[in-house]
Amino acid sequence: NSEFGVELDSLADIVSLGVAPALLFYSLEAPTVFTTIAFMLFPTMGALRLAKFNVKPTKGYFMGLPITAAGLVMAAMGIFLYSNAFVTFLLSILMVTPVRIKKL
Repeated sequence: NSEFGVELDSLADIVSLGVAPALLFYSLEAPTVFTTIAFMLFPTMGALRLAKFNVKPTKGYFMGLPITAAGLVMAAMGIFLYSNAFVTFLLSILMVTPVRIKKL
């Protein structure tokens, strides 16, 4: 319930839902310039998205794709040992777009 707890939770989300999937999928994909950029962009955009939410929380909707939803897509791809830099790039961009997504 404290500000420290909110920041610590966001840091844990960045590591578990941003950095870990990016490292896993980068190891599955053949290294190219595009894959390197896509898999570096994923945790970076996830951190920016969480920072924006911590500064300006929203009620009833998310501004941009939540990192938990993006991480869920990455986990679904991981079940099938599938790695796609384009999907990762798309998820990264969706996390910081000003699109409103209704909370469930």
